[in-house]
Amino acid sequence: MIGKDDSLSRLSEGTFDVLVIGGGITGAGVARDAALRGLRVALVERGDYAIGTSSKSSKLVHGGLRYLQYAQFKMVFESVTERALLMQSAPHLVRPMEFMVPAASWKRLALTQIGVVIYDALARWQPPSGHERFSARETLDREPALSGRKDLVGSITYYDCHTDDARLTLENVLDAESLGATCANYVKAVELVTGPGGRVGGAVVEDPYGRRAEVQARVVLSAVGPWTSKLLGKTVLRPTKGVHIVVPAQRLPVQRAMVLFLRDRVIFAIPEGARTVLGTTDTDFDGDPADVHASAEDIRYLLAIARYSFPQAKLTQDDIISTWAGVRPLISSGASSTSAVPREHEIWDEPNGLVVVAGGKLTTYRHMAEEITDHVVDRLRDAGFCEDARACSTQDRSLPGAPEGETVAALQQRLLEQVPEDVAEHLVFNYGARADTVLASGPIERISADLPHLWAEIDYAIRYELAKTVEDVLARRVKLLLYDRDQGMRAAPVVADRIAHLRGLTPTEQAAQLAAYHRTVALSRRWRSA
Repeated sequence: MIGKDDSLSRLSEGTFDVLVIGGGITGAGVARDAALRGLRVALVERGDYAIGTSSKSSKLVHGGLRYLQYAQFKMVFESVTERALLMQSAPHLVRPMEFMVPAASWKRLALTQIGVVIYDALARWQPPSGHERFSARETLDREPALSGRKDLVGSITYYDCHTDDARLTLENVLDAESLGATCANYVKAVELVTGPGGRVGGAVVEDPYGRRAEVQARVVLSAVGPWTSKLLGKTVLRPTKGVHIVVPAQRLPVQRAMVLFLRDRVIFAIPEGARTVLGTTDTDFDGDPADVHASAEDIRYLLAIARYSFPQAKLTQDDIISTWAGVRPLISSGASSTSAVPREHEIWDEPNGLVVVAGGKLTTYRHMAEEITDHVVDRLRDAGFCEDARACSTQDRSLPGAPEGETVAALQQRLLEQVPEDVAEHLVFNYGARADTVLASGPIERISADLPHLWAEIDYAIRYELAKTVEDVLARRVKLLLYDRDQGMRAAPVVADRIAHLRGLTPTEQAAQLAAYHRTVALSRRWRSA
C-alpha cells in the first residue's frame, strides 16, 4: 500500500475537458500541453509515472541515425528538431554527448560518414556539435577500449543527447500539476463510462485500497503504450522487447557513447559515470508488459557483441550489475524485421469516441503531445466546448528544473563548493535548479561509495517528487535499482522507514512495499536462473 491521499476526491470534482489514461511520457506530455492551453485536465496512472516503457529506454534524445538506412527522413527530421527544442527547455536533463561509430570496413566507414552528413543537414546544420572522421590509430588513441579489434579501419564521431527518461516524464507531470492539472499515480481506470449513444464520457477509477470514483470527462485519451491492444481488445501493436545490461566502468571504460552497427541492429555502449550501459535488443514480444525481463538469450547476445567490439574487456555474466527490459509499443505493420518497424505514432478515434495514441519515440514526445492535444481540442470545439483554448506553447516553456538566470555550467561550478565533482554533476543533470533544495532535504552523504547518489535525495523524492513506494524511489527517482552493486537492497529498509514516517504507512504496508521491491529486483535478475 502507498498511504491514502485525496486523489479520488479531486478526480470526482466536476467534469474535465480531457481525461488522460496512462502516465508515461506521452500521457504526461499531453497533460502538460493541454493544461497550458487552459483545458481542465485529469491524468491517471495505474502504477508510478514512467513505470513502463518510459523508464526502460536507452535514455537518449536522438534523431535516430540508423533510421536513415530505411529512408525514414521525415521521422529523423522531426527527431533532430525536437532534440534541439529539448536542449533549450531542459538543459539539465537533455545534454549533448559524443558518439563514436567504429567501422570494420571502408564501405561501412564511408556509408556512416554520408549518413552523418545527412543527419546534420536534417538538423539544419546545427547539431549539438560537429562530426569528425578518424583513422584506426586515431580511433584507438581516443577510445582505448577498442584495443584488440583486428578489423578496425577507422571511425566517425558525431553528437546526440543523453537524458534521464523517467525524470523527463516526471518533470512533465510536475509542470502539468503546477498549471492546474489533476494528476494521480496508483489510480487505475477499471471501466470506461459511456453516455448517450454509447459515447465514452469518463472512467471509473480505483486506488490501491479498492476505493472507486467516477471521473467525468468530455474527451478520454488512451495513452497506455504497450497495453493498447489489451485495452481495445484487438491487435493494433507489434510490441518488441529492448534489454539493457549495466557493468562497472572499470570493466568497460568507454570515454564516449559507442555505436555498434551489427547487421540491421545498433547496440550502444553508454558511459554512466561509474557504470557502462550496453543495449538494446529488439525482438518480438508476446506477454504481459509488466512481466518483461531479460532472458539468458538476451544476455548472451549483448555479451557476444561486447566481446567482439571490446575484445580486451572479456566481459562475462559475472560482470553484470543489473539489467532492465521494456516493451516498445510499435504500430503493427508489414515490416519483415523488428528493426524496420516504423517508430512513428498514430492517433485515432474509436467508434465509441475514445481517442487512442500509440507508437512514437521518447525524443518526439513533445511534438506527439502537440498533435494529440490539437486533436482533443478539435473534438472539444466540435462539441461546443473550449472555444478559447490557446495554441500550443510547449516549445517555448522550460521544464521545472531548467535553471533561470544561471547556466548549467555555472550551477555545477557553484555546487562544487559543497560537494565533490561527480556529485555536483549528478545533481545538476538530474535536478537542475532544484539541486539546492535537494541538498537541504537531508544528509549530504553518499548512499553507495562509488555512486554520486545522496541520502538527501530520498526525502526529496518522497516530499517533492510524488514518490509513494520504495520502488518509486529506488527505481525511478534515485535509481539504485539500475546502478548500485546490490541494486539498492541495503538501502531499501531505510527508504521504507522514511516513506512510513512521511506518508504514515502501517508496519504491514511498509513490509508489503519492501516485499514488492524485492520482487522487482528478482525480476531484473531472473535471467540468471534461466
